[in-house]
Amino acid sequence: NIASIELFGETEGARIYINDQLYAMGKKIIENICFGDHIIKVVNPRGGVWTKRVRVDSNRRIFEEVVFKPSILWLGLYDANADYYTNPGIDEFNRLLEKLKNYNVIFDRISQSSSYQALFKASLTGAYPPEFTASLNELHSKYHFDVIAFGILDPLSIDREFDIYFYHYSHDKPY
Repeated sequence: NIASIELFGETEGARIYINDQLYAMGKKIIENICFGDHIIKVVNPRGGVWTKRVRVDSNRRIFEEVVFKPSILWLGLYDANADYYTNPGIDEFNRLLEKLKNYNVIFDRISQSSSYQALFKASLTGAYPPEFTASLNELHSKYHFDVIAFGILDPLSIDREFDIYFYHYSHDKPY
């Protein structure tokens, strides 16, 4: 079973990837897509990346609007008391999405607890540790993000409120 996906919006001259494989340049209709989940990524030559997970489960054409926003790599939510990564509850996740609605959010984690420590160290020293830099560079070549972000749960909050920390990405500095 196959279907097609039609992209509308800002696709002129853009590279279109399906599941990290280059599909076409600037094409509006992606044809012969097998049923299943697919990651569609559109890379604008003037800057910006649009990424979306699309589920194809019928022979109908799927329509997706491509709107470029700054891309943010979300590394996770960390418990300030415990120094480790924690899974957000549904309420926290919804608050997170609301706070990040102006970004194209890419969810990924780098060696969970070490990323938390490395980002704080980087904010103090002005440089990423070498092992963290390699991981970020690898993710950047895959996702082309502009900003790195993570959340820290407020240790005094009963409702598990959290603050978000943003860092502009460069290959060697957190700012």
